[in-house]
Amino acid sequence: GSANANVKKYGQKTPPDYDMSLLDFPIAIFGGQQDLLADPKDVAWTHEQLKAKTIFFHMYYLGHMSFAIAKDMSWFTVDTMAIVNHYNGKCDPLTANSKFIAGNEKCQSNLFVY
Repeated sequence: GSANANVKKYGQKTPPDYDMSLLDFPIAIFGGQQDLLADPKDVAWTHEQLKAKTIFFHMYYLGHMSFAIAKDMSWFTVDTMAIVNHYNGKCDPLTANSKFIAGNEKCQSNLFVY
């Protein structure tokens, strides 16, 4: 939208900030230290805004496209899958060394019950 459209809809030139406290679900944030599109400072700011809802936050040594086409996709196959498994009540030895500590601790205490 344009400034005129924003004034018409919101009564101001820019849209209002979204009230992040209205988000009511667990959030995982995956950032890239080399990301030129989603700047790491912006990712850190977003994490601060969502801290109460954040169940996982990690900055990987990746650029923006690396999340889709990197040779090392362990951020997905290990860390993301550990989170998915945790919220589906499953444990997988392949994700035992993930950066998702809460999931690791729960699975280790259950001795990898499938």
